[in-house]
Amino acid sequence: MSKVILIGVAALFLATGTAHAGPYTSAEYRGIWCSVNNSHDVFRSCREPDSEVYIEVRAERISVGFGEDLELCGIRRRWLTKNGHADAVDVGCPKHKFSLEMELWLDASGRLHVKEADRQEFRPPPPKTLPPMQRYEPGHVFELDDADKRALSLYSLTDQMPPEKYDFPYDDPLFIQGGYDPDELNQVCPGTGEDPYIIGCADPKYRYTEGRTGCLIRLAREGLIIGGGLTLNLVIRHEIG
Repeated sequence: MSKVILIGVAALFLATGTAHAGPYTSAEYRGIWCSVNNSHDVFRSCREPDSEVYIEVRAERISVGFGEDLELCGIRRRWLTKNGHADAVDVGCPKHKFSLEMELWLDASGRLHVKEADRQEFRPPPPKTLPPMQRYEPGHVFELDDADKRALSLYSLTDQMPPEKYDFPYDDPLFIQGGYDPDELNQVCPGTGEDPYIIGCADPKYRYTEGRTGCLIRLAREGLIIGGGLTLNLVIRHEIG
């Protein structure tokens, strides 16, 4: 039985609707900055920290916290403040489990001023609910309909169909669970690695009750399958074969 089906699809790039100059700090802010009078918002340039209170600014990261709690947080967005005299950055800190906005500017003496605002705790996304698992009794036939035949005629999919000698109904209970994203399939399908184009896999040793096994086919969301030129029936027939 085939374990995995992959399909080459165009990569999708997401962009925010807010224009910005790119997630990099301006060069004049980069380096190590030691606290002035143990302040947490005014710093002077230094070669190395001389106390627990300091800040390190890199092109793509800024340190947050001090001492053992120090974390180099990744810059997610950068923009200029309304008056244009300061860099504003949005940083994410996985260790501290929060994000915050920071403003950076230099005064006439070359000291770095840091203002923090809008700190937000990371909140885990709500658990995803997959469609109900479908069970099919031994011998169930997934007949190809007009949409399946049309897909076979339009695209070079003959290599996705199992050889005729293996293209027959499954002779044990069959279970189908759809609705997965590719990264979720990579987690639950053994041996797939991190392939972004995976749309299905099969587990022929799925234990659905004590002492009984069948086959479990996991499928990507139907929109991903159809968008790649396939159909649900074609993917299922591939996995059964």
